[in-house]
Amino acid sequence: MLISAAINVQNLYDLGARRIGVTTLPPTGCLPAAVTLFGRGTNECVAKLNKDAISFNKKLNRTSEKLKSKLPGIKLVVFDIYQPLFDLIIKPAESGFFESRKACCGTGTLETSFLCNARSIGTCSNATNYVFWDGFHPSQSANEKLAQSLLEQGFDLIS
Repeated sequence: MLISAAINVQNLYDLGARRIGVTTLPPTGCLPAAVTLFGRGTNECVAKLNKDAISFNKKLNRTSEKLKSKLPGIKLVVFDIYQPLFDLIIKPAESGFFESRKACCGTGTLETSFLCNARSIGTCSNATNYVFWDGFHPSQSANEKLAQSLLEQGFDLIS
């Protein structure tokens, strides 16, 4: 995966791109679908999946540093999505959320994509209280909070 990311950045650079942003992996072990599938009946994040995401993210940062030293004039920013999303999940009330372990849609555990919509059976009446819209994706309210964090991290791209 990291080789692929490096090749993609190199290809963009070769096409003339000089300001490029990439994102880290989220805390995959805390996604409602992951907790349902691999949490062994607990309501806790799956530590192994989070450990793997952290390992990948460290490698992505190292790869980014190598690319920055290799490609003159590039502004390459690695946007950390892991920590801001992890904070929303672990401390939802601090950001105005009520629920971070289940998603708004359906049962709140596995549904995604076209299975999740306002008319889905069991969909919550107020998605703004939920960190997750479905088993994999943050809600619009959570995305707004995450976007603020990413914006602050991306100032190097616009300066």
